[in-house]
Amino acid sequence: MLSNSTNVFRRGVCHLARRLCTGPKKRKEQDAKSIWEDMYGLKPSRSPFRQLPSIRPPEKLLAKALKIAELQELPKRRKRNKTYKDVHRLNERHKIMTLRSMLVEPLDRDLKLFPKEQSLHDFEKTVVQLCMNAENLRKYKGYDDLLQRACELQRRLHNHAKLQQEAVLNASTRLDMTRIRQEAFISMQNTYTNSLRLLLDLQSISGTLRRLQIPDVKLPTVLISGAPNVGKSSLVKKLSTATPEVSSYPFTTRQIIMGYFGIQNSTFQMMDTPGLLKRQLSERNDIEKLAIASLQHLQSVIVYVVDLTEDCGMSVEDQLELRRDMREQFLKPAQPWIDVLSKNDLKASYKKADLYFKDVRNPTLVSVLEETGLKSLKATFTDELVRFLTEDVGASGEAVKAAEGKPPLAGSEANDI
Repeated sequence: MLSNSTNVFRRGVCHLARRLCTGPKKRKEQDAKSIWEDMYGLKPSRSPFRQLPSIRPPEKLLAKALKIAELQELPKRRKRNKTYKDVHRLNERHKIMTLRSMLVEPLDRDLKLFPKEQSLHDFEKTVVQLCMNAENLRKYKGYDDLLQRACELQRRLHNHAKLQQEAVLNASTRLDMTRIRQEAFISMQNTYTNSLRLLLDLQSISGTLRRLQIPDVKLPTVLISGAPNVGKSSLVKKLSTATPEVSSYPFTTRQIIMGYFGIQNSTFQMMDTPGLLKRQLSERNDIEKLAIASLQHLQSVIVYVVDLTEDCGMSVEDQLELRRDMREQFLKPAQPWIDVLSKNDLKASYKKADLYFKDVRNPTLVSVLEETGLKSLKATFTDELVRFLTEDVGASGEAVKAAEGKPPLAGSEANDI
């Protein structure tokens, strides 16, 4: 007995000695971006879709609910002082209640997390509609129609289960009770199965919207726009916290890429939008419509990027024509507009530069590869954003408060590029 106690004591001493020698485990060091995001609360985003649920596959949920409900038994404490017939009645009723709970309650919980369309900003409404088109959900009249149909399914299941429970309570024989319960299971299963397509659509749109990077519609934004492959993604990568995929293929930016940066005592956002082609609005695809929605509905400083090397696949004439169309259609009175000429390191390959400089006055010349012109560009849109706040140019008081409510960047992120 003494020997066992001595061994336990020795093991305890050895364990304590090891802990003292090794010390506590070191926390894994975060990179500057993660520290900055944690410090200033930019994760999670203010997007109303970030809270959308991860909906379980409806087929698996139905199979599990039927299996569990079939095996349900009344708790023993509720069987006391009751006849066998009453116990059977309560058992059958309990099974119906279980199936109802497993099918209706998850759906109710998920639907409560979907924001109502009337509460969404115009830009967010456009994003929802484009996502529904992309997911082949045009059969619905809209986002609200999809949610209303899911609510109607929930009500049908709930009301049917309630009626069948009452029928079980009023049944006279145990065989009738079992028959009613079986009919209730079959009926609820058919109702749920007939609405599988609806539930799969709900699962699809929830996942799509939850994964999107939606800008904070209350914050003033630097909007990087232009034709495909002119260097927009590279600029956002250099000037903000965003790290988009940078490649040489048209429409690299498949979704909105967001970045953040600090000016004085405020934090702002920068958005890299999908590239636009020169064509009518009715001919544009959903990717281009996403860029147009940001131009139409967001309070922004527009930075228009042009590539004179024509490596982007669009001629200089078409890029200038697109610029004129954008200014006519989307530029609001007194809204800041900044012209940027990219790929300045390839100046020898510029085409029709005279035509460009005849149409555009005082553009900012930048080269991401050589990192030239970036300080000048940042100073330009910094001045415009400060004016945006101080003179209330296109910004509401709500936007000013939102920008001032977030602290500026700290450390190296706050320095000039």
